[in-house]
Amino acid sequence: NKFLEAFLPLKFNAINVLFCHLLMFGVALVSFRFKDIDAETGIEVTDSFTDTPKDIYPIDVVPENKDGIQGSCAFFNTRKDVTKQVRSKSPLTPLVSLNEALERYGRKLVVVASQCLRYRALIGSESDPDVKLGSDSYCVLERVGRARWQGELQRDLHGGSFKVDARKFHYFRKSLVRYQLVTMQSYVRRMKTGQQQHSILLLLKRFHVNRRTKYDILMEVTSNFLQQCPNQFSTVIMLREHVVSIPPSFCRSCLSSLLLVVESCLFFS
Repeated sequence: NKFLEAFLPLKFNAINVLFCHLLMFGVALVSFRFKDIDAETGIEVTDSFTDTPKDIYPIDVVPENKDGIQGSCAFFNTRKDVTKQVRSKSPLTPLVSLNEALERYGRKLVVVASQCLRYRALIGSESDPDVKLGSDSYCVLERVGRARWQGELQRDLHGGSFKVDARKFHYFRKSLVRYQLVTMQSYVRRMKTGQQQHSILLLLKRFHVNRRTKYDILMEVTSNFLQQCPNQFSTVIMLREHVVSIPPSFCRSCLSSLLLVVESCLFFS
């Protein structure tokens, strides 16, 4: 299997990493997207008047180069390779202790994996290592991979991190979907004003988690119930008796749209 063979020589060892000294380093910031999920509806509730969190990993797409390096590190052209000052080449042993490294470099000493190791860590063992991605698509994959199980919202990526038109971002994402490197699912965020923002949640395949809202589940149950009814027809009262957990708000906001969708699907099936 060429996929397994490609991964065997790429174990995470000292040969595949470098040590680099950054000129500056941002403050570590960890946010949890799903801490504000409404348990009743499965929709994220956010304060629209809250300042947008600072992006500690600003996107700076590395241009094409002879070494084939891809990525979005803002310090790519300014960081300094200090591997020879930190680790001997043969044998691979440290030249400084942890305390000495902290005293000399502070929090500006980082470990940089090789391009091949980083790429294969992103695409996983089930994907073809010969797949070639454009620089922008690779940076999207890198960003989604960094988010792990939280994933990244397409709206946040094209409007914030990448600052490109949604139609242009669609082409960045297109190759990732074609090669099945990411998964997509709908996501709803309710702003403080009451307005709902709909977007697409992107995750790496191995970090995929189903984020289904209560309305998604209720609509599926409703659709299945209508399929079993004579002529796929039912009154709202009958539906409420069948699914006792349906809230009145669901009937008001979603039921009419659902009935139209089901009717259209049956008509064209």
